[in-house]
Amino acid sequence: MNLWMKKLPQLLLATLTAVSLVSIVTLTLTMTHSIKTKNLAAFDKTPYRVFQTRKRRIDKVCASTKVRGKVRGVYTHKYGVLYCSVPKAGCTFWKSVFYTANRKDYVNKSDIFPLSKHYIHSVYGSGKSFSALSSTYSTRLLVVRDPYSRLLSAYLDKFYLPNFWHSEALRLIKMRDSPIFAHVIGAGRPDFLRRHYDEVYKLFPTEAAGGFSRNDTTCGKYLTFQDFIRYGFFVQEPHWMPIHVICNPCLLNVSHVILMETFTSDARVLLDKMGMGHLLDDVNHETQINDDIKMLIEYNFDIISNSSKKSFYKTCITSRELGFRLWQTFRWKGYIDPDIEYLIPDFTEDKKVKKNLSEQVWGARTSGLKKPKSMKNAREKFNIAAFSTLSRSLFTILSQKYQLDIRLFGYESIRDKMFSSIYNVNYQENVLNI
Repeated sequence: MNLWMKKLPQLLLATLTAVSLVSIVTLTLTMTHSIKTKNLAAFDKTPYRVFQTRKRRIDKVCASTKVRGKVRGVYTHKYGVLYCSVPKAGCTFWKSVFYTANRKDYVNKSDIFPLSKHYIHSVYGSGKSFSALSSTYSTRLLVVRDPYSRLLSAYLDKFYLPNFWHSEALRLIKMRDSPIFAHVIGAGRPDFLRRHYDEVYKLFPTEAAGGFSRNDTTCGKYLTFQDFIRYGFFVQEPHWMPIHVICNPCLLNVSHVILMETFTSDARVLLDKMGMGHLLDDVNHETQINDDIKMLIEYNFDIISNSSKKSFYKTCITSRELGFRLWQTFRWKGYIDPDIEYLIPDFTEDKKVKKNLSEQVWGARTSGLKKPKSMKNAREKFNIAAFSTLSRSLFTILSQKYQLDIRLFGYESIRDKMFSSIYNVNYQENVLNI
């Protein structure tokens, strides 16, 4: 008993030490979890050396190659940041940032995200002249995207959905049907989108304009991805022109290149410099997709209901067909459960169709989040299927058109992987054999 009493202080000290260690470990784990879950964005930054590596690549290409192109659509911020806008590479987000940051009454992020795409591009769309700003801003920002996903995004958002039907789609169809362009840039491969459009025509026969889908020259609503690529070569349109043509990084003397593939971590560095890093506090890949879904639904229903081209779209598409096309777009982009089919409503009122579509989309979104691999596989399958409609020679010519973008921004591996996935041939070997 006496021995036990003598050792009691030591036992108490050991017990207290163990408890303290457990408490410290528990506290550390709790703090770490809290940091990861509540403030992960604060640590989600691209190291400066990564931006330096991207700049060195660009400087090397600029030094060895004459890069032809201009710098258009420039936006500036009072803290010395200059941005050159590239369509289909996060430009709506960045225009919103610069528009909001330059307002005197800007307070917080609730001022930026309610801004509609239509408002931003119509009110704040043209940017400034670059020459007058050439020596004023030390931080020069360019946001880039691999040319293949940028092209496919342009097709889905502008041609499968109705945004460009009244302008560029009709223009490309006339080129397609002209004898002069009958055999342009190689013969096409079997086109699954043409079969898809035949099905769309059958689903909405009384709502179609211009006759059978293959012969539509009135609305431009059945242009395939293959048509877009083959004839888009001859149209100078910023949404699919090479990035270096509209935002020449050599003339811009770019200091920071943001990749769409690493957007959040890249963007925070620049937003922190502008005093707006908090905009990404609650942003992750899932919330970005949610925002894109909301934007596409609002923007496209606004096009057919409220735009200056309302009479054109009233003839060419109803809200029921728009709902179907939006659903397919979300499925092909990997945003929703690919195993759930869209239930076309019987009613035709725009507001009711829009509300019904939104309810179905968010249900399919919730279901898809439980099986993300299925959504990813659907997206990858569509990407390969779309580019598989291009002949090998057309894909090669397409890649050569964007060759400088690929070299400047480091997209060789994406080009090579896509080509080998589609044609089961190494890209470099193919180039040597054509």
